[in-house]
Amino acid sequence: NVLVRDCTFNGAWFAAIRPSFATQVTLDHNRIDRALATGLFAGELQGSAAIVHNTILGTGDDAIFVGCGRAVPQTSRVVIAHNTIRNPAAKGIGVGGIRDVVIQGNLIENTHAQGIDAEAGGTAWDTVSHLTIADNVLKDVGRNWGPSGHRYREVSSCPSAIYMSQSNYSFQNVRI
Repeated sequence: NVLVRDCTFNGAWFAAIRPSFATQVTLDHNRIDRALATGLFAGELQGSAAIVHNTILGTGDDAIFVGCGRAVPQTSRVVIAHNTIRNPAAKGIGVGGIRDVVIQGNLIENTHAQGIDAEAGGTAWDTVSHLTIADNVLKDVGRNWGPSGHRYREVSSCPSAIYMSQSNYSFQNVRI
């Protein structure tokens, strides 16, 4: 189990918080300023995760990414809620390879890429299923899209506020 609560990270050289191969993850009421990579990166999880009430400012990549790969079974029951995200160099929130995901009540502002991105590569291990997106506020997402040489430049000339590449998703009270 992993619990990170009430911590401040300033200028992390990679991801500020990166639990991997954990069975139960709670990231709660943390503040991350200027992580050089992803603010919160939860990969290869083997159980549930709650990423709630965090403030993430100015990351060098995604603010939050939760994903699973081929090394472990698909992660189940992930809640990403009530986070404040401003100025990530890529996506606000990205998820991939998980099922039963709730993204709710987040404030996402001034992203370089999508505000919320449910990734899927077309195989069973990286598919996102049973995704609910509710009551999020997205402001100026994709606003600084694709500076020269940025890795997201080739994806699209006009990013979506919310991007999904699979089905079985539910949206409730989405404000953009």
